Amino acid sequence: MKSKTILVVDDDEDMRKILAKILGAQGLHVLTASGPEEAKPLLAQIPHVILTDLHMEPVDGFQFIRDLRSSAMTKKTPILVLSALNDFKSVKKALGLGVNDYVLKPLSSPLLVRKVKKVLFHQDFLHWEAAPGEEIESEISIEAKIHSLGETGYQLLGPFKITPDKEIKIENAEFIAMNVDQLPQRGSHLLKSYQSNGNFLNDVTFIGVGESHSGHIRQFCRKRVQG
Repeated sequence: MKSKTILVVDDDEDMRKILAKILGAQGLHVLTASGPEEAKPLLAQIPHVILTDLHMEPVDGFQFIRDLRSSAMTKKTPILVLSALNDFKSVKKALGLGVNDYVLKPLSSPLLVRKVKKVLFHQDFLHWEAAPGEEIESEISIEAKIHSLGETGYQLLGPFKITPDKEIKIENAEFIAMNVDQLPQRGSHLLKSYQSNGNFLNDVTFIGVGESHSGHIRQFCRKRVQG
């Protein structure tokens, strides 16, 4: 992550200092702002990713995200939310405004670092997009296999490519046992376009992962390895 710049926007000074220390230790150049107004002049430095809180005054994080997505300069800049708002409505609202991921407070620094690394990794690739008029809007059901599982998401092996940013619903007994079946899930990057058996390997991201969720996933993965 060296040579990459991240803009951290949070009205809590202590949190800004903590985030600057955590992210700076990863080699990131960290810019900080106490709110959207203070962040505006820093956008001229063209950060590679923006990390923002939602509960801020007088301009809240939702409006800040709207402004970022309406600006040509930041329209495609990855945005991560770090917020204590853990209700499904807030998560869905943020996703609807175009954020790339949503991480819950209290802060889990390893989880946040993995999320930041992931969006920066994806930013370095060109995403394929469906041609106009070819987007799939209706829900379909397909047979697919969970190929590998991690704390931020999983790889899905199946007969179709998953369009980046499309929301995905997975019916999986393991996900129910880990209490992650209700988390929003979204296709984020096509890792391999074709496998020898004719299937596609797609990357899917959990949105709104908290430490309790990641703990369940870690425990499940350990049991799977031990078993």
